[in-house]
Amino acid sequence: MRAIARLKPDVIAIESGVPLAESLHLTRRILRESPTPIVSVVVQPGHRDEDASRQLIESGVLSVVQTWRRESDLDDAAGRLCRTLKSMSRVQVIRQWAPPSSTRSGAVAAVPESCRRRHGPIDVVAIGASTGGPQALHELFSRLTATFTPPILVVQHMTPGFLVNMVDWLQASCPLPIQLAGHGVLLDRPGIYIAPSGST
Repeated sequence: MRAIARLKPDVIAIESGVPLAESLHLTRRILRESPTPIVSVVVQPGHRDEDASRQLIESGVLSVVQTWRRESDLDDAAGRLCRTLKSMSRVQVIRQWAPPSSTRSGAVAAVPESCRRRHGPIDVVAIGASTGGPQALHELFSRLTATFTPPILVVQHMTPGFLVNMVDWLQASCPLPIQLAGHGVLLDRPGIYIAPSGST
């Protein structure tokens, strides 16, 4: 932490060999004391399963990058890691305070009256998210009520395989049903529909 405060790096990579509890603690401490973009780098299979990746993203990690591949793919993996570190280094990270002890059960999300006047009734809500999206979606969806009727469509850029765990995590604090969308699904009821990985 002293080195981070002194050197002020553009981005920090935490390698997957670091125990999960230490990674989570370090991530939260960095975002509390010296806000800096953080990337988790998975160098071997099994060291960061989907649940661990979800916890890292929830704690504030911006991206989880898998670099383990066949030897012939090392150049591609290195390029992907470099591109991720370069893009994450441009993200403006805000200081993360400890969560308040009080709950937000009374919080309600509402559409500004000006939007209602200009555009009329809202039939559907569309959300596109990338870096920092899971935390933002969690904050938004936890404030919704079961009376929010327009279906919500979400596209979240995320490493393949992590979306199912993200849906479970979001559902735990959201009163509306959340599901991965599929071809031909009718938007005939309230709920949140998240585009599956690899869909266009």
